[in-house]
Amino acid sequence: MCVTEEELRDLAALYRSREDGPLLMVGFNRRFSPLAVRLREELAGVGPLALTYRVNAGALPAAHWLAAPEEGGRIVGEACHFVDLATFLTRSVPVRVFAAAPAGAAEPVSMLVSFADGSVLALTYAVSGSRRLSKERLEVFGGGRAWVLEDWQRLTSFGPGRTRRLRRWAPARGHREELAAFLAAVRAGGPEPIPFAELAATTAATFAALESMRRGTPVEVPAT
Repeated sequence: MCVTEEELRDLAALYRSREDGPLLMVGFNRRFSPLAVRLREELAGVGPLALTYRVNAGALPAAHWLAAPEEGGRIVGEACHFVDLATFLTRSVPVRVFAAAPAGAAEPVSMLVSFADGSVLALTYAVSGSRRLSKERLEVFGGGRAWVLEDWQRLTSFGPGRTRRLRRWAPARGHREELAAFLAAVRAGGPEPIPFAELAATTAATFAALESMRRGTPVEVPAT
């Protein structure tokens, strides 16, 4: 949504100053994936949740656009997607972040994100792994059940009595559904597909992760 805390404060002030209900959209596409929607449905009434998200992001060329300072870096510019998905699944917002990195790393690799409902996300955003490993794997635990979402193609649900599997032939990260939701909101005049409070909290959590790495201590996610 933005790449500095000052930008976030300014945007929040502008958003709340408008009486006509501005329609703001940010491209957090994964929450719109059919597999994410199905997982959220199965998680209804279950919680607090324990989520483990491993992202095998890989290294980038030095000239890659995501490495440019104006893009905010890979935590602010890309890891925000994974915090947003956890926000979507928990139906809650991040309130505290503790982040760390191996010696010499410029940005956090491991983040522990606490949510207002008591859920916890352990996010590993690795940039030094092998590309032969799958890129994304999410595990969710709660209510005596477990779910595994593998690379946006397979969702496995482990229950007390049976195991269910959903599979898609190609990765479904929600881009098409995200655009459809935005166009529908434009035509109808709202509401916005992602609540502003969730957009702001996710963005603030990425700033808190960078601050936590610098301090070496947990950082509260400020209200915006």
